[in-house]
Amino acid sequence: MSGKVTTFIFLLITATVWATPIKLTTTFPYEGRIVGGWETDISYFPYQVSIQQLNTHVCGGSVIGEDLILTAAHCLLRYDNPQYYSVRAGSSYSFRDGVVIPAKAIKIHQNYKNNEHDIAVIKLAMPLVYSEKIKAIPLWNESQVIEDNTQLWVSGWGSQASW
Repeated sequence: MSGKVTTFIFLLITATVWATPIKLTTTFPYEGRIVGGWETDISYFPYQVSIQQLNTHVCGGSVIGEDLILTAAHCLLRYDNPQYYSVRAGSSYSFRDGVVIPAKAIKIHQNYKNNEHDIAVIKLAMPLVYSEKIKAIPLWNESQVIEDNTQLWVSGWGSQASW
């Protein structure tokens, strides 16, 4: 699978509604970004977290368990030591509020290369405490089907305008 498709699929993973597997007939440029949207409150997307590198936001991620965060592998390549990373959860902002928990371990997909298999998991040093603002993303199961024209959502800290 190309890195282009993998990146698009990762974005779908972070959506709030899950679909049956999709065969993509169009590829998307890796450097493309989602632009537009609006500010929201974390309680609408309580699985959304900020991946912090040396206390600075570098990427978004999704809570998949009390101490597990799903993110893109390319977000964790600058440093291979988990001591440089933490996760901010429960905040509508990437730079304040919520809780910040250090990373305990990082696992990058064993076949990650040149943006293929661009997926990683961060194990936190302590579990998150679930609340209205911190919850695991609902994972897809085989009984779920998404009908045509169903509205899907993608969350993250992006730009509201193109530069």
